[in-house]
Amino acid sequence: GCDIPPYTPILKRGETIQCVHVGLLIQCGVKIVQVHKRPIIGVLSTGNEVFSIDEMDEFSTSLGMVPDANGPVLTSLLTSYHSCQVINLGIANDDDVDHLSNILKEAISKCDAVITSGGVSMGEKDIIEKVLVENLQCRIHFGRLHMKPGKPTTFATATYNENKKCLIFAMPGNPVSAFVCTELLVRPCLDMLSAPSLTRDVTKMVQDAKVHAEVFATLTVNVRLDVERPEYLRVSISSRFDDDGTLSFDATPTGVQRSSRLMSMCDADGLMVMPQGIKGGKVVAETGEIYPVLLLRRSLGNAGFLDAIKFKNSLHIQSSSLAIGILEIQGESQYSGRSSTEEIKSRIANVLDGSLLFIQTLKTSDVSSVSNMIHSMSKSLDVILVICTNTLFQVNLHVADILRSHITKTAPLMAFQARQGAASENPTLALFENVAGFCNNDGKACIILSIPNEGVVGALSEIKGLLRKAVVLSSGG
Repeated sequence: GCDIPPYTPILKRGETIQCVHVGLLIQCGVKIVQVHKRPIIGVLSTGNEVFSIDEMDEFSTSLGMVPDANGPVLTSLLTSYHSCQVINLGIANDDDVDHLSNILKEAISKCDAVITSGGVSMGEKDIIEKVLVENLQCRIHFGRLHMKPGKPTTFATATYNENKKCLIFAMPGNPVSAFVCTELLVRPCLDMLSAPSLTRDVTKMVQDAKVHAEVFATLTVNVRLDVERPEYLRVSISSRFDDDGTLSFDATPTGVQRSSRLMSMCDADGLMVMPQGIKGGKVVAETGEIYPVLLLRRSLGNAGFLDAIKFKNSLHIQSSSLAIGILEIQGESQYSGRSSTEEIKSRIANVLDGSLLFIQTLKTSDVSSVSNMIHSMSKSLDVILVICTNTLFQVNLHVADILRSHITKTAPLMAFQARQGAASENPTLALFENVAGFCNNDGKACIILSIPNEGVVGALSEIKGLLRKAVVLSSGG
């Protein structure tokens, strides 16, 4: 009992058996362990222009022919997850519908999931969706994604042998698109398929699914934003310790980000989540701005080993459920009942990419009422933006003191960066007393931030990434 005390669990239900576990089981005299079969995943490349490495001598000089990188890349990627058995189904021509249908039908009958690459765009030869629906009676759940890369990605299910289902992920033919979509969509799905769930609640299964570890990183260069879609930017990550000992990360794009350029994945440590650009508004993510990164490598320099997190705690959930309140404090001489809150709200939505939910907008010219309003708003909001419009310097100081009385933990870096951003619009705003921090109202955490009206765009542009990180931290993510 000195090595393993009595009743010590050495392997938990749902845990993947590692080499050390095998030794521990033997030491404990365990000969038989009940296990869950790993799902079988088939990988199929499509296209008349695609040839295998074995055919290189025959097709390497042929115009319009390309070697199949997707099949080997996806097979290797899936194998690295250690959560499935992978079958490379080879290459299927896309000019013979019956042949393609037969290959897919056989794959569906023996696999738990099938991944295809190519044949899902809008060209005449892009017939995967047609074959799935018309020939194999599959159900299409979605046929487009609002993201870059990977817009044409299609997801379907096929039912066979009465009640057995096969999942079908039809990926674009460009190798980066196929790689990124496999990481974002297939990887968490395999985690659910490979581990027996303790619940039959599908929603809970999805919420508890493991996804990539996340960090927030600072851009080292300017990046042009796509005005059509949000983008997963391939970046290399470096770590550093700030003066106060805090571990921080810097992100540098891995060169040209074309979805056909597989080299962009070579040095990629992660996928930086870039917002969609706004025509006539923000179209460039600037050097020094902070954005979230989904890590492709679990070991990252000074950060050591970073474990996966649950989907319910991921930035995709946190950022989509952001509740923001606006409390506009108007100068006495300016207060006439005419609200400028809608205009402020529009500017904030423009800076924060519209991915937020406004629950409450209030205004007042009576500073003595601010404390009660903050207390009421903090019960249901993630962020309270206190916007001072045409207020006197003394009033700003009074408001700052009131806000500090509600804050239990200050956020000096956020306040400093907000002041810098506001001053970039108007240098005199550097004198404004920005206040930032966390308040706690009966267990509900909320972020409070004060900004001068004239500097709203500059301030929020500067702290956008930091604000999202703070929301995740305040919610326990």
